[in-house]
Amino acid sequence: MPLDDTRRTAKYLHQFLESWFRGMSDPKTAESNILQNEVNMFLGGKEEFEKAFDREYRNLHVFTVMRKGIYDTQALITAPERELPERLRKLLPPQTLDDWREAGRCLALEVPTACAFHICRGTEALMLAYYAALAKHPWPYPQTRNWDAYITHLDKKSAPKSITSRLNEIREMDRNAYAHPDKTVTLDEAPILFRLCTGVTFYMCEEMEKLAR
Repeated sequence: MPLDDTRRTAKYLHQFLESWFRGMSDPKTAESNILQNEVNMFLGGKEEFEKAFDREYRNLHVFTVMRKGIYDTQALITAPERELPERLRKLLPPQTLDDWREAGRCLALEVPTACAFHICRGTEALMLAYYAALAKHPWPYPQTRNWDAYITHLDKKSAPKSITSRLNEIREMDRNAYAHPDKTVTLDEAPILFRLCTGVTFYMCEEMEKLAR
């Protein structure tokens, strides 16, 4: 970090204060008054530190990450899967978990279109895992891989309407448009889509947990 003068003045202040407090804690000198020249030395060091930092911090490349909707940015960057209860996280396929983490980082760092892409792709991977849990075999139509087909076959396998209707909402209102190269997702839209996908993920994982019993 390009803060050489700041570090130098901070080191001086640190050493000065250490010496000062060491003297104050010494029983032989603890009752002695603080001298005016010591106060002046401290204030002078503090002023030099503030001037150096004010001059040098402008060279730092700092990006401030603001809260996105209801989401804490640190959680988005490090572990967005904590949106789910711990018992359900183990049911997430590796692809879903990877895409959730990518989507969380993209949302936190204000790359909303990439966030939409990853959260939808992660949801799609979970739909396939949910279908396999219902049907007791993997997706059998390799040439047909789209949300409409997935939802139709989940419906045929008696997936709850609360799940298929949510998936259809994402498919019709969000996912198809966000997958199109001409669509740009706004920072206001991305947290909403993220929440829709994580919400339906919760319900799919709950059903998968029941099927595994």
